[in-house]
Amino acid sequence: MEALYLLFSIASTVATSSLFSLALSLRSLVSLLLPNLSSAAADEGGAAEELSPPPPPQRIRLYEGRVRHERRRPVAHAFDYPVRYALVDLDHAPGVVSSSYSHLHPDRAREVAGSNGPVYLLTIPESVGYEQNPLSIYYCYDLEEEKEDGGGRGDARRCSILLKMCIAEVTNTPWGEKVFFTFRPGSDLVAKPLHVSPFMDMQGNWSIHADEPGPKTLVEKRQVFRPSQVSQPKLPGRSFTP
Repeated sequence: MEALYLLFSIASTVATSSLFSLALSLRSLVSLLLPNLSSAAADEGGAAEELSPPPPPQRIRLYEGRVRHERRRPVAHAFDYPVRYALVDLDHAPGVVSSSYSHLHPDRAREVAGSNGPVYLLTIPESVGYEQNPLSIYYCYDLEEEKEDGGGRGDARRCSILLKMCIAEVTNTPWGEKVFFTFRPGSDLVAKPLHVSPFMDMQGNWSIHADEPGPKTLVEKRQVFRPSQVSQPKLPGRSFTP
């Protein structure tokens, strides 16, 4: 039954992707005609107003990379595909992101992380109403005020920013289930909270690594198996409801 459901889910995903690919092609064709229409409008009525001004610097950053998956048992399997991620400042997010019900509000992320600074979300942006996001990362920062010696003219104050906590948002694509859990910046080990692959049971932990956002960013999640007779250790990462 599970295999039948998985095959149906794959077929549904392929059909949906094909439909949206066709929609994107039509949208691209229309966009090629729009510059000519905008130029004509500008000649007749003055300067044309830009519909989508670019966001302020550092409020959104785009990454182009690859997603790699490898399973070594019970049967070896691997795949690799290109992907585009966006790093978004959730306090100044574009309307499409800020109004999305699928992601945490920045205030909720700060509450969970115990932080007081900005929250950045690394995620695959929604495209023509379609979103497939196996893993998104929230980077929760703390603002810390520091004093500097003013040389007898009073102490100067400046604010430093420190990455305090990360939050992972994991979705198992075939079933559409979602879980949120915290983990320490850099690398951490968390109890597996969600069934993702039909070929892997829940007897394991996730080792998760996330670089602090920069020119290049690496996010890696591995399943660490443990014998079924070994009890679950107490791990620092914790799951929560949004």
